[in-house]
Amino acid sequence: MSTVSKAATKPEPMTKGTEIGARLRARANKLSDSAREAARLRGMQLIYGNGSGDKVHARSR
Repeated sequence: MSTVSKAATKPEPMTKGTEIGARLRARANKLSDSAREAARLRGMQLIYGNGSGDKVHARSR
């Protein structure tokens, strides 16, 4: 039979990225649907550079 090593039973240490992710998820879980949609649209504007907010055609590959 196989035995579980002690390293496998010990929880992994929380990294900085894990801490940030947990804080952001806690904030995002409190958002209403309209606030969540507004945040998503703002993120798309930041990613794709459309500052005016108008819909643009994304070309295909």
